[in-house]
Amino acid sequence: MNFKVASTPGQNTPLAELIPNLAHLVSQLRDKTHPKQQGEAAENLVSLAAKGSVYQTAIGLHPTVIKDLVELLKSDNPGLQNIAAQALSNMAWKNYDIQTAIGTHKEVFQTLVKLLRSDNPKVKAEATYAICYTAVDHRFNQNAFVNQTTVISELATLLLDPDSNCKTAAAKALDALAWDNGVTRKDLGKAPGIIPNLIQNAKHTDLSVQAAAIYMLANLATDPANQTTIGENKELIPALVQLLHRSTCPEIQQVAAITLGNLAKCNTKNQTAIVNHPDAIEYLVALLQSPNDEAVQQAARALGNLAQDNILTQAKIGKHPTVINDLVVLLKKTGTPAVQQEAATALANLACVPENQNKIREAGAIPPLVKLLLSDDNVVRAEATRALANLAADNPTNQNQIGQQTDAILYLIDLLRSPNDSVIQKLAALALRNLAADNHANQAAIIADTNALPNLVALLQIDNPEIQNIVVDTLVKLGCLPTDKGQSGKPLDPVWALVQLLQTGTLAVKLAATTALAKLASNPDNRTTIGQAPGAIDALVAQLHQSDDQALQRATAAALANLANNNEQNQAAIVNHPDAIDALVALLQTGNLTGKYAAAAALGNLTGSSVNQDILGTHKELIPALVKLLSDGDKNGKKTAAKALGNLANNNEQNQAAIVNHPDAIEYLVALLQSPNDEDVQTVQQAARALGNLANNNKQNQAKIGKHPTVINDLVALLQSPNDEAVQQAARALGNLAQDNILTQAKIGKHPTVINDLVVLLKKTGTPAVQQEAATALANLVAADTTNQKAFVAHPDAIHALVQGLQSTDPSVQSAATRILDALASNPDCHYFIAAACVSSHFQGHELVDLYKKMQDSNPFLAALKTTKLLLKRDTHTISNDALKKALRAVVQSPKTATASETTRLLAPPEDPTQDQKMSQEEALTFLKFTKLYLLSQPTKHDTSALEAAIDKLHLDQTEAAA
Repeated sequence: MNFKVASTPGQNTPLAELIPNLAHLVSQLRDKTHPKQQGEAAENLVSLAAKGSVYQTAIGLHPTVIKDLVELLKSDNPGLQNIAAQALSNMAWKNYDIQTAIGTHKEVFQTLVKLLRSDNPKVKAEATYAICYTAVDHRFNQNAFVNQTTVISELATLLLDPDSNCKTAAAKALDALAWDNGVTRKDLGKAPGIIPNLIQNAKHTDLSVQAAAIYMLANLATDPANQTTIGENKELIPALVQLLHRSTCPEIQQVAAITLGNLAKCNTKNQTAIVNHPDAIEYLVALLQSPNDEAVQQAARALGNLAQDNILTQAKIGKHPTVINDLVVLLKKTGTPAVQQEAATALANLACVPENQNKIREAGAIPPLVKLLLSDDNVVRAEATRALANLAADNPTNQNQIGQQTDAILYLIDLLRSPNDSVIQKLAALALRNLAADNHANQAAIIADTNALPNLVALLQIDNPEIQNIVVDTLVKLGCLPTDKGQSGKPLDPVWALVQLLQTGTLAVKLAATTALAKLASNPDNRTTIGQAPGAIDALVAQLHQSDDQALQRATAAALANLANNNEQNQAAIVNHPDAIDALVALLQTGNLTGKYAAAAALGNLTGSSVNQDILGTHKELIPALVKLLSDGDKNGKKTAAKALGNLANNNEQNQAAIVNHPDAIEYLVALLQSPNDEDVQTVQQAARALGNLANNNKQNQAKIGKHPTVINDLVALLQSPNDEAVQQAARALGNLAQDNILTQAKIGKHPTVINDLVVLLKKTGTPAVQQEAATALANLVAADTTNQKAFVAHPDAIHALVQGLQSTDPSVQSAATRILDALASNPDCHYFIAAACVSSHFQGHELVDLYKKMQDSNPFLAALKTTKLLLKRDTHTISNDALKKALRAVVQSPKTATASETTRLLAPPEDPTQDQKMSQEEALTFLKFTKLYLLSQPTKHDTSALEAAIDKLHLDQTEAAA
């Protein structure tokens, strides 16, 4: 066969002319009767193959050469075996075609593996090298060798061979088998003996053995499982660190840095172990000064990997006195893109902690990083962009310095258009987003560039969710401009650009644009701007009405929900749109769980006015759909449906009736009160609020809700919630159920703890809303129910709680407390309580007049009330303990009668007029009882033993008198 190969570029030479004696050499290889000639022929082939690829090809493609060499490998002659292995090695060296030709020979793998057990060190070494060069960068041959049942164990054993050449060859062969092959790399990493033996050789005195072992460890360490296994050896990391410093061989230093870098990549445990070595950072930083660019590159790479996603190592590396300055110097090292890239990567990773951000800026990194945005190397540009993005994150000073750097923003905007490089596009958008965050100067500079928004918008058309989300966030940040910097409807305005995309973009673009508008609308100012943008609401409604994509429907409903939130103008625009309510209700009925939630949120937010409540309430399918969502929605859907129903029922009789008349509404709302998880507290709160709104000023609804067998128990149980808003809504619902309704007052009052729980809440200072609803609920419960009145006054803290309510600075609480006192006045059994409350509170004299009228039939109590009135004329409304003791003594010392003037003289200021009026024995007893109640109501505990004795004595005197 007359093969032709290129011996030099542009020149073809017949193989027969290239090696005219090849046929003769092959003939000699086969002549087993002359072993010496076989060996000489094989040596000639070794020399010829060493001349280059054309000679390798000429020999390797001969139809019998590989077969003949394999036969020599199988011979019993070590010399022939050795030279045949050399010939195969030289033929396969960096020649994929010949590697393939060798690999297709049936016996080559088995024969070479068998020779690993040879007694001859040279044969073992040459066979190992043949495996190495046949397998390197050749996936089929790598797998074929590893699939040989003994090759891994043989190579592991060979790593500990006494012969250094065998050790080196074994490590290189393992390296070749694992090179760029994740499967074989995993298999070798799991094999017993491989990693421990390599680690042992990494400490060998022979530099070749040492280098080969470390190279293989670096290769294995690119696999996460192997990283962990290698890193767990406590001797390796210290050994590698020492090699960085003590080795006199630049190659050893370089490969030690490579191995440390590979061990640290995305591995927090190894990162920490390396950085915690007392010399690791110091020696890596020192290596940055090496004259060898490869060593410098690998040192910078190792530092970058050590700082990757690990705030502890980022901070520790950043504290080194020169590391940041040294890395910044490397950014300026022209002609070495790989070094610049690793320096930029290391700085980008270090910039993830605030203290390093400032150090990097102060070291002068920003100008060279900006310059690298123009690099011809894509990876350099990408890492420089990432470093600038990280430096700008939440750092106003860095934002300003980058933004003020000549052409920095221009370069980043241009990088948004990087063709076929989504990584740079993403990082450029990220950098612009971070520069624009809360920085009006940078926002204005970006918007002012006529390419900025078109380039960002173009990225939304890339089917890459990560890029789309970053672009959306960038547009959101740009949308936070002051109102005088961007006017809706102009091509440079982000809102205008996003609205256009709703009409012209692909599905992915529409989704990203809608999401951006939803995020923008979470800001009240933006909400108004978007609502006023020409066509914005129309485009959103049209999209919701026409699209059947669930993700886009959900995002659109979310945008409408945010636009309607506390914005009456937007609410009116949406409600008055002919298709809006129908589209939202349709999504509420047929959407997925998140879509239904978003639709319910939008509908709930649209109820900001009574007009909108009426319009929404008349939609025949709305209330049934919301009630259904109470049952079959997810957590957010149930919460939002309850909120929407509560909004619809707020002071709207028509909607109150429509909701309660739904056969499942009350049942589902009450069921939500029983949500067992703490994270459902907002759902519980909204359910209680809805029930409260439904019962407000509506006796029919109060009756229907009150008939539910568990609603009262559930609401009372909610009074114990640690969430104040949930407690407030439960108290409000109970109060509204009892409002002017004798039947529900009685039913609620029968609960064994409701009065107690509400009294406790009335005393709960610091939560005005809770206090107000508790006071209102108590006022409604005691308004007309004597049993509830008695239960209230029997509570040991009732006086203290009521007085606190009467003295409240909150008019609503004070009003409710007054209503409680007023209701109790009609019940003689509560008069002692009222007197104590009057004395304890800041009631004025004229306010007692109404109470006197209501209690005019209770003559025995009149003296105590008159005394109370005198007390209220004092500047201070607190009776001193000494004054009470004197008054008690005066009463006790006169067993049958006491003089009111004597009592009031002791209690009132000297300038007050006295009243000479006899206090009967019954009136004295009444006064003593009242005084006891008063003392017991005070926060400070009083000794009432003398008082008890006086009451007992008067009781005894009355009994004797009667007898």
